[in-house]
Amino acid sequence: MEGNPSMQCQIQLRWLTNSVLVLLILFCASCAEEEKQVDAATVQNIVYASMLDEKMEIFTARTDGKTLFDQRQLTRNDAFDAGPRWSPDSSRIAFYSTRSGRSQIYSSGPTGSDLVQLTAVKGEAYTPSWSPDGKRIAYAVQEPLNASLSIYVMNADGSRPRRIIGSPNFEPSWSPDGSRIAVSSGSNLGGIRVFDTNGIEVELPRPTDMLDLIFCYSPNWSPDGNQIMYTQRFYDDSSLPSSDVFLLSLKTGERLRLTDEPGIDVGLDWSPDGSLILITSNRDGNGELYTIGVDGSHPHRLTHSNAYEYLASWGSDG
Repeated sequence: MEGNPSMQCQIQLRWLTNSVLVLLILFCASCAEEEKQVDAATVQNIVYASMLDEKMEIFTARTDGKTLFDQRQLTRNDAFDAGPRWSPDSSRIAFYSTRSGRSQIYSSGPTGSDLVQLTAVKGEAYTPSWSPDGKRIAYAVQEPLNASLSIYVMNADGSRPRRIIGSPNFEPSWSPDGSRIAVSSGSNLGGIRVFDTNGIEVELPRPTDMLDLIFCYSPNWSPDGNQIMYTQRFYDDSSLPSSDVFLLSLKTGERLRLTDEPGIDVGLDWSPDGSLILITSNRDGNGELYTIGVDGSHPHRLTHSNAYEYLASWGSDG
């Protein structure tokens, strides 16, 4: 065998082939283990509105905070469907829609089935927000012949609606303990205000510069109740609008700026464990969903489409 070069080449080739096969097997096993780890990682539900060709539809997906999985379209009609919010247990989705001719609040199951119209106001109803126990929904109502909006609360089945906060206030957000509601206010150049569930205003700690809280909207409580995320609108010298996302500490009044990109960034929701924040941004030229850390670091783009993704909600584990 030592004097047979052909036999030696065959042996070396066989050894090399077997070595490659072993490496491939190990690589595939490693990939399978990595995939298993991804599958075992915490994956939550997301629901969002997507606008294309002047039509707004609602989609669901699942995410690990870096990518989206299982995107599904829930609504498919000529109406304007927007503002979707998961119930605390992710069993229902509340949203507002113009399918009846005026904007009203609806709820459905996670697949879009079991659709129920919850409001039948004479004006328009917008921006539903679930209470932490899932038993009530706060929402904004624009009364007929009145441009301002007030905050109402109803049971999750649409019964017993009552007005709790007068105008001009909109975009309600419940505190994690269910005792308070933050709103966007249309008074005093806009801003964030907080009320208890009886409509009594609760004083917020204020920054040194009161201008820090004007032109602010879209409040959203952190899961631990210690901070409120909000968006502030700015205007540059060309009067083109831009906005960035901030956190307000409810203990100190300190503000933390999370985004500082050209264009529009809007804060949408917190991950259930409070470690990530969901935003929409046109920093790459189109309105897409991103996640960022609670200090604004490590942005991850979740959506890649020609539509404008907006008004999203982060649900519980999928």
